[in-house]
Amino acid sequence: MGSYLFPKDEGVFNPLRRFAFTNITDDLFTFHWDGKPISVKAHDTIELPHHLMYIATTKLVDKIMIAKFKDDEDKAINVNKDGRHKAGLSLGVPAARKVYEDQIVRELEVDEESPQIQVMRAQIRDQVLSDIANGEKKAAPVSDILKSVSLENMVNMAEGGKPVEFAAVKKGKKK
Repeated sequence: MGSYLFPKDEGVFNPLRRFAFTNITDDLFTFHWDGKPISVKAHDTIELPHHLMYIATTKLVDKIMIAKFKDDEDKAINVNKDGRHKAGLSLGVPAARKVYEDQIVRELEVDEESPQIQVMRAQIRDQVLSDIANGEKKAAPVSDILKSVSLENMVNMAEGGKPVEFAAVKKGKKK
């Protein structure tokens, strides 16, 4: 599978492509577009268009890789002749970056819901299940209510107990 960041048609961003972007770190991640900050909470997933996914993923992968190798470099473990950490040299290597890209980015299908909608749907489902488990009064299905109420009773209820005459039902007034 190829990289989303470096597609075959490199340099062309398709505005119809949508991506699920996940902040895999334990910290708030913020990147900027048009001078405005876009923040993603730790382990949250948001939907981004192609061009914003490229910017956000590039910055997050850089942040992860630099943080990962900074501690080792400070301790001078595996230092080569130039005094640089060997692993730190992999920052620009696409194969080393792809490991993180695959964890961060997933392309959404055309008919797939946004990750934010999926989360809201799951929260609503959990709330309904907890209400049922806590013994909340369950609403009767509409079909059961309609079976117990006749048409005449519904008409009486609609008008506060008074029967309603419809034009087609009136007797003796045909024109």
